Amino acid sequence: MPFLGVYGHVNVDYILQVKELPRAEQTVPVIRELVRLGGTAGNIARGAAFLSVPTAIASCVGEDFPPRFREELTAAGIDLVDFRQIPGPTPKIWIISSAKGEQSAVIDQGVMGDNHSRPRLDYTMLGSDWIHFTTGPAKDHFDIAKEASRIGKKVVFDPGQELSYRYPERDFERFLDLADVFICNKQELGIAQEKLGYGDPKQLLDHVDAIIGTRGSEGSVLYTERETININACPVRTQEAVDTVAAGDLYRAGLYAALREKRPLPEAMRWAAVAASVFLESHGTRWPSLDDVRRRRDEWGD
Repeated sequence: MPFLGVYGHVNVDYILQVKELPRAEQTVPVIRELVRLGGTAGNIARGAAFLSVPTAIASCVGEDFPPRFREELTAAGIDLVDFRQIPGPTPKIWIISSAKGEQSAVIDQGVMGDNHSRPRLDYTMLGSDWIHFTTGPAKDHFDIAKEASRIGKKVVFDPGQELSYRYPERDFERFLDLADVFICNKQELGIAQEKLGYGDPKQLLDHVDAIIGTRGSEGSVLYTERETININACPVRTQEAVDTVAAGDLYRAGLYAALREKRPLPEAMRWAAVAASVFLESHGTRWPSLDDVRRRRDEWGD
């Protein structure tokens, strides 16, 4: 049975790598152009599967979803019972990624848009221990999360940039009340506080047991009622990490690899940092294995 069930986007990613992001009215040359399987749920699920975490994915794609990308999900060993191909266009995202790790993106939600009809995907929730909700249709995810919480599953709420436009204040608060863990970056944490009128991140703990705040090269921070713990980023052993797309998703995959081994959250966050670092060292061309993460974790020793 799956340990992890991931709800969210599986996209076709169109990635343009540049030296620096263009300003308004500015044109910059492309260093490299890539088309690959992506999406927050797709990346987290693949990353976790390669880290030997039994994983299921719940997502919808359109009729135009490339067969070779489904083969990639199958080859990773992911449970695809709730991976549905339905009438309509596949979600697509165009990402401009700089050598400094900055990104800008635009997305066509396709069949994952709020106005599109989708089947209820509850097999993944019923069969998994941890349920991770990332970007995707807020109402669909809330309905599944409500049932997951009711039957005692571990619920992780990780809406990413969609927090700003898919979750009105009350909807955000209701979802947060269902979650065991809320994951966000520094900007998203500010949005979360603003939505609920809070001046301190720890006020969010009135709704959720733990908050993981990711900070990129500055590491991450764990907020609980008892303590605030800062976790260093694992150093990247290359001169330049050109492709940072999906590094945050590998962080999350590393987290679940440790949780499956019953590691406490602070230690799991160190595993997560290592998984992201190993991925960056390969310039996003290779998914790390569990042995890679263990080896690098021992070498780091933080």
